[in-house]
Amino acid sequence: MIYENLQQSLVNAIGRYPVEVAASRQNLDVKVRQTLSKMRERMNNMEQVLGRTADENAELKSHAVQLETRLQLVSNANYLAAKREQELKAQVLDLEAQLAVYRRQATADKKEIEALKDQLFA
Repeated sequence: MIYENLQQSLVNAIGRYPVEVAASRQNLDVKVRQTLSKMRERMNNMEQVLGRTADENAELKSHAVQLETRLQLVSNANYLAAKREQELKAQVLDLEAQLAVYRRQATADKKEIEALKDQLFA
């Protein structure tokens, strides 16, 4: 209504250009519709991109959780392996100490056997 009043005022003031005013209004309406349509299209595209980005983000977070779990498992395995290595090193040291004792005993036994042989055959 305001538009028509304004248009009528312009027509009365200008007098001979009412058809041009109506045509320019239609052109303006078309341009506004085209602009709105393009804006809607851009918004839809942005929503799709954001949706894909959210999906990719969720996928990456899931992958990160899997990697953290694997890292924790590897870390635990490394800890257990290091602990087992220390236990085995301690066992090796004990066995080496026992071997040294057995060698000393064998040497002492050998000397004793030689001494007994000397006594028997002397």
